[in-house]
Amino acid sequence: MTATALQPQHEPTCIEISPTLKSVTVFRDQAQLTYVANAALAVGTHVLSLKGERGWESVLENTLQIRLEDAANQPVVMRGVCFKRHINKEDVRERVRELEKARDAVQERLDVIADKKAVNDAIENALKQVEEKLNAMGERGQGPDARVSVDHMAQFLSKPASWTRLTRFIARRKLQLGESRLTLSGEASELEKKQQEIEKKLLDLKGGGHNERREVSVEAIISVHERDVNLKLFVSFVAMGASWTPLYDIRVDQGQSAMDVTYHAQVSQSTSMDWNKVQMKLSTATPHFSSAPPEPGAWNISLRPPAPPRAFKRALRAKTCLRSVGAMSNEVDSPTPQAAQVEQAVVSCSSTSSTFQIVGLATVRSDNKPVKVTIATHTFPVKLVYHAVPKRAPWTYLVVNARNTSPYLFLPGKANVFANNTFVSNSRLELVPVGAEFTTSLGTDDSVSVTRKRVKRMRSTVRTMLRNPQTLIEYVYEFTVKGSLTAEAPLVVKDQCPISSHDDIRVKLSEPSKRMLADGKTAEGYDCSMDTEGVVEWQLQLPSGAFTRVFRFAFQVEYSEEMNVDDLDEDDQ
Repeated sequence: MTATALQPQHEPTCIEISPTLKSVTVFRDQAQLTYVANAALAVGTHVLSLKGERGWESVLENTLQIRLEDAANQPVVMRGVCFKRHINKEDVRERVRELEKARDAVQERLDVIADKKAVNDAIENALKQVEEKLNAMGERGQGPDARVSVDHMAQFLSKPASWTRLTRFIARRKLQLGESRLTLSGEASELEKKQQEIEKKLLDLKGGGHNERREVSVEAIISVHERDVNLKLFVSFVAMGASWTPLYDIRVDQGQSAMDVTYHAQVSQSTSMDWNKVQMKLSTATPHFSSAPPEPGAWNISLRPPAPPRAFKRALRAKTCLRSVGAMSNEVDSPTPQAAQVEQAVVSCSSTSSTFQIVGLATVRSDNKPVKVTIATHTFPVKLVYHAVPKRAPWTYLVVNARNTSPYLFLPGKANVFANNTFVSNSRLELVPVGAEFTTSLGTDDSVSVTRKRVKRMRSTVRTMLRNPQTLIEYVYEFTVKGSLTAEAPLVVKDQCPISSHDDIRVKLSEPSKRMLADGKTAEGYDCSMDTEGVVEWQLQLPSGAFTRVFRFAFQVEYSEEMNVDDLDEDDQ
């Protein structure tokens, strides 16, 4: 056996690399960032230190991943990956001096503006005095104080043509003073805002000494064998401080009975890095602590033992304290502690979760200002339906019914609604799964009018031998539908009758009758129905051209004459 000399151990070389942010997947309250870095490595062990351009903060360390392109064919071994935190002390005294100089310059400018304002005030006071003297001259002889003894003043008053020139001069000067005052006030406001920003920066720099800046980097230990390599690394992790909200532009073409829905996303982020020209994905998935459903544990119940004597309680409490100390020692020395569950982003394509790949490259600054990106645009065939509730509002509303035939899940969000390229309203779109129906209101429409008129409210007393006298109130309303349409359209009219919460108060709907509701048709042939809340609905098919339709709504309320019924007149509200 030959002896082999021990080779000296060399420290691995440390290589600093600045990776480039390439892609971002944004969730509802965080984002997964993927960086790309290239490294040319010789045979040996290397420590790669990857740092972002402006540092990495608010990252979830347990989400760090590094993978190599074509890793199976590379003669490398990755021995460790972790986050490293550094505290750098930066000398900020020069920066403080620059800010103080800028603050002094702003203050000098504010002083100049204050001087100009003082001059303007003096000129304004002088003009005011001239006006007062002219008024006094015009009123001479009307009071003891209105005296003018100067000859040239008398000559001025004797030439009315000169009055016009003077009044015009005074008016021009007053107008110039007003414009100057507005300009100076605007400049002063901007300078004061700038001054506040400088003061805030000075305060953040902690008095001009040393400023500690925390930096987070990714450190990877890689061993290279056999030959030199050129590696392409993909570094990804999850950072907090990013979110996106849906926004919709809904454009309805009434002539074509079609609706274009443009699905936007407002993306904002306040992480420590800007996202410059990145490939962006938006996910509707919600990150949670575990992808598996929880299992219920055992729920054991037993009889409560009788309370021990007081002396026994004191002894038991002392014994329990000693036992707790021992238990704490055992917990500290436990060799197999349970690992804490961590947040993991679960992304899947289902009826409740989707991932959208944004076309092109997107840029989002780390200033928390929203940036709008477009997800998709889809056209839906629609059905236009008029709706009216004349008891509550005198207007008729045009509502669009559609089915989500797109492959996208519509999340709840704000919507800008346009009708024939005219802005109608700001609305809100609720959750719409793929294949589900949804509605959008286009606001009021004057093409159809529905009026509600009470034609009868008769109160009478019903007397029978077997019960107390009963009060009977009969209500009759008449609806008149008028309008003119270019094409046929359905109309939905809603009203309501009261619901009794007492057995001795009886409500009977007479028009439409119980039989009509069972058949679903009124005497005029209109579809009708009533729900459990007493809301009655009529559905009419309106023809093209001018039309008039009339139908009635009637019900009766009966109760004992001795009773006082509340809220019975709510039908007119």
